[in-house]
Amino acid sequence: MHDKTKLDTKIAANLILTITQRLSENELERIRGVTMTAKECLSEVQRLQTIIEIKQKRIKEIRESVSTIQTIYFDLEKVQDGKCTDRIGEAVDKIVDLEKEVESDIIHLLYQQHEIINQIHKLDNWRYIKLLFKRYIEWKSLQTIADEMNFTYQYVLELHRKALKAFEVANKEILQKEHRY
Repeated sequence: MHDKTKLDTKIAANLILTITQRLSENELERIRGVTMTAKECLSEVQRLQTIIEIKQKRIKEIRESVSTIQTIYFDLEKVQDGKCTDRIGEAVDKIVDLEKEVESDIIHLLYQQHEIINQIHKLDNWRYIKLLFKRYIEWKSLQTIADEMNFTYQYVLELHRKALKAFEVANKEILQKEHRY
């Protein structure tokens, strides 16, 4: 039994050694959770925008429901029992809380956009800068970017891949520090 455990341990160690030899240093860092990719970093702006949009939609829905509550209760003249005002008060409190969150999220979004723009500006190639700005700040499709830059879609795909790689090289320290997982 003891020999089988030694054999299993040796097999496992050899397997790990084989796998790690085949992986690049960047892949190993990502597996260890040390860095985030350029795409993850650049996509943070879109993630924040999505969160803000969802909260703004929720505020609109709550406002509409308050309006419906008021109309129903006023039409039925049931305001006197206090149920209407409690529900409206809760809804107003939720709206106020969400609006504060959205305001804070917008400030964070603006800060994050500024930081990402500065990170993009570290690149030496103007095409990389323009492409990454259009893709990750303006959120244009690669096809739209190709049309605007008068390049083929295939060329923009290749340029995007190279720009992401250049972004990772230029911002390696930041990508390591900003890992969120």
